[in-house]
Amino acid sequence: MGATSALALAAVAVLYGVTNVEATWTRPQVGMAWEWRLTFSTVPDVSTPNVPVWDLDPEQLSSTSDITALMNALHANNRYVICYVNVGSLDTGKSDANLFTAVKPTIVGNAYPGWPGEFFLDIRRDETRALIKTRFERMASYGCHAVEPDNLDSYTYPTFAPSGTDLKLADAIDYMNWISTTVHDLGMAVGLKNTGDLVQTYKLASIFDFAVVESCAEYSGDCAQYNPFIQAGKPVFAAEYTTKGDGGCPVIKSVATACAATNAANFEGIIKTCDVGTEYQTCQTYDSNGYRAGATAAPPIEFSNSSSLTNAGASEFSNTSSLANAGASELSNTSSDTGSHATSDTLANARWSGSRSSASTSVSPEHVFTSSTTCFNKVATLSNNSNSSAFAGSSATVITAVVGAVIGIIGTMLAFQVWIRRRDARAKQPVYNPGQQPMYNTGQQPVYNMGQQPVYNTGQLAAV
Repeated sequence: MGATSALALAAVAVLYGVTNVEATWTRPQVGMAWEWRLTFSTVPDVSTPNVPVWDLDPEQLSSTSDITALMNALHANNRYVICYVNVGSLDTGKSDANLFTAVKPTIVGNAYPGWPGEFFLDIRRDETRALIKTRFERMASYGCHAVEPDNLDSYTYPTFAPSGTDLKLADAIDYMNWISTTVHDLGMAVGLKNTGDLVQTYKLASIFDFAVVESCAEYSGDCAQYNPFIQAGKPVFAAEYTTKGDGGCPVIKSVATACAATNAANFEGIIKTCDVGTEYQTCQTYDSNGYRAGATAAPPIEFSNSSSLTNAGASEFSNTSSLANAGASELSNTSSDTGSHATSDTLANARWSGSRSSASTSVSPEHVFTSSTTCFNKVATLSNNSNSSAFAGSSATVITAVVGAVIGIIGTMLAFQVWIRRRDARAKQPVYNPGQQPMYNTGQQPVYNMGQQPVYNTGQLAAV
């Protein structure tokens, strides 16, 4: 192997190590109890309730030091952390709201009915997706294991008319596909929030790792819409409300009837108030650590993080958005944002009658979080101590890329070692000239064969 060949091989090894990397993430498991906490102004006590899954909004806290303290406490208690992100509307009380309102032409639409201070976002725009990606990156920098993207069903509302064009179902499906890919690339799992009427038709259980469902017990048949998640071995975290609250949450008739519905569907049901505060009651029976011994789930079906949602009845969905990272201001949030929008999935029914093709599936680089899994067993652990608001890119992807580069460098060194040894070996062997006369290095003797006889060219004598 010549030097050029060795260098070429080494270059290929380096490129392979850097480019052939894939983000990994850890998803929760059926039978894990959960707590949902979206309203707090100080660091909450995350030791109670003692359940493995906590779903909350870290940016309810007003300082990065408090966020760090919260995440450290969650990890110290071995919690699987799902972080809430509003992806469909803008709460003007959020610290990064000015970044959204500064975009021209505007990406902010009509007011969100029932939620003062919130306005719909134009999820079709590159600028919106860049800013939402920045939010995802912050969650990754905090050490979140997963993301709960809220308000995926904004297409069911008058979002921009009459001054603009309302969002369509096709826009929502394209956005879901983008969210799934983006969050997975950042090394986190991602859940589907409501939109149960789309699960079966669009095979949403193939690109989301779990589901967060509101008030399915109050709408006939809605709980059954999420059955594909259970069949795929992916949990459904369901919440039912005892108060109407400011957002008009549907109030259950009784805890018993609500829990009967979610238990029958094999969901992880909880009872909460509409502000998603400290009220907490589980529907399933769990052990002292928050696990269901009798949970029944099909073997996990794993899907590719590159699989895309398709819609044969609509125009082709393409995602060519420029995902440039938009900077964020200091992460402070003094407003109270419950983030929970309990709207009936039936609002979206009969919105689409075109034919839809199913998504393709393949093996996915995901891991299942179990009772024996710690929060830090991800292949690429995300730092929970980073306070940077401009967290750039995927920690998991960057780390795996570095590992790949190191492997490539080692390959380069080995290739050079092989080349050097072969060069030295050739220096000790006879070198024949065009006249076929053996030429030996100074002070060297002819090389003999197995029979210990000098090896000569036909009719030639060895020249010593």
